[in-house]
Amino acid sequence: MPQIQVLLKIAVLVMSFLSGIIVYYLISTDENAKKKSSVEAIISLTINFIIYIWLGKIIINITKFIRDPLSVLAYPSNADAVYIATILLFINLLYRKFRNDEQLSTILFAFIPVFLISSFVYEFYQLIVERSVYNWLYLVFLGLSSLIYVFVYGKISIRRLSVGFGLSILIGQFILSLLHQLTVFGYRLSPFYFAGLALLGLMAILMTKRKV
Repeated sequence: MPQIQVLLKIAVLVMSFLSGIIVYYLISTDENAKKKSSVEAIISLTINFIIYIWLGKIIINITKFIRDPLSVLAYPSNADAVYIATILLFINLLYRKFRNDEQLSTILFAFIPVFLISSFVYEFYQLIVERSVYNWLYLVFLGLSSLIYVFVYGKISIRRLSVGFGLSILIGQFILSLLHQLTVFGYRLSPFYFAGLALLGLMAILMTKRKV
């Protein structure tokens, strides 16, 4: 049943996400209070992103949603909902930055290892339990990236590490999406999506350097 599939996917996502948080807590050299603050911010943004995905699904299927809301909510979202959610999350981040003067860089520093590990655990589950092999290249990429991140952590500044890995992940996803139908947490996303995020990241880096 679609409802059971949705609940199972949520359970796998939560398990993967918790794995990422645990690894972040283990490798991070920050004080516990700062770790807790970063994790709370990531959880908050993740919940917002999930809500935005649901909103995106409703917007895409607004006519059907008006006629039969449950039929829309019961089925999984698609890539279009993720694109809408990404735009809404970007607006949310801008609001937090300029209205609350929040340091988004600290969230990024914690987000990179959480994303890497949670993505690896999710894809590993898909390979071992679901017997899904079409994303094996992405699994290898995530595994190598995670190992390199843990090995390099503490040897260079956290800012350079996070920026470097953030861009590397997006570039890797872009290349893999060109080679085959890459999925990220079950969503088949366009190469232009990763390219756009990478360009936004580069623009943010250039703007930050100009201010300095």
